[in-house]
Amino acid sequence: MEKIQKENLLKILKLARIAIKKGDVKTLRNLSDWTVHDASIYQSDIYVLVAVIIYSLSKIYSRENYETYKSYHLYCEDCTGSLEKARVFLEKDDLVSFENQLKSFLNKINKLDKKFKSHVKDIFERAKIHKASRLHEHGISLGRTAEFLEISQFELMNYVGTTGISDVKENITLSVKERLNNVRNVFK
Repeated sequence: MEKIQKENLLKILKLARIAIKKGDVKTLRNLSDWTVHDASIYQSDIYVLVAVIIYSLSKIYSRENYETYKSYHLYCEDCTGSLEKARVFLEKDDLVSFENQLKSFLNKINKLDKKFKSHVKDIFERAKIHKASRLHEHGISLGRTAEFLEISQFELMNYVGTTGISDVKENITLSVKERLNNVRNVFK
């Protein structure tokens, strides 16, 4: 992992922990979007995993009714602790432990009470598809994106088809005549 990638991830993890402690859902979503942008540049599955985790946490923290579940507060503490441990592993350049720590988020779900576990699993699955569509929007192929997140291309195509991402017109420029007129106006 390059130095700039490491610095970006460390900053993202630090800001995510702060946002979680403050209950700042908007910052978590922005961090997730920032991470997806970086994932599209570096084509790194670690960035994608971080983006999915942070986005999922933003969804979990935005639902006030989840606080009524017994395991909610314990899960929140586990999440902030896991982010901190992941950050420490990354600082020490222990990428295997860093990645394992991130993947442990999914294992922690199994410790939740039945109803809350069902909601959290659903959030993580939807987050994978949502973030995959955002990666595709950044120019990564559907196949590569589905591979990053271990989801089927069919699921991803179904979601992308309903969002209108594939309908976005990219690189629409002015005609040659319009560009020449603009240049002439500049020099008048």
